[in-house]
Amino acid sequence: MDLVGTLAVASLAAFAPAWLAAVAGFRWGVLLLPVFAALSGLPMAVPMLTLTQVWSNGSRVWFNRR
Repeated sequence: MDLVGTLAVASLAAFAPAWLAAVAGFRWGVLLLPVFAALSGLPMAVPMLTLTQVWSNGSRVWFNRR
């Protein structure tokens, strides 16, 4: 799969956990680890998940700053 296809699949797979995390407030982002592992292999999945979680937390701080 090319880079654009991989990013498209990862983005679509991230939508449901992101929505659940926004609504329920739980750490649903961990559900992305199997998706990232299937798309890029386990050695790359952990850093990808870490960056995703940092971005997610940062955006939550930004949107809830008031």
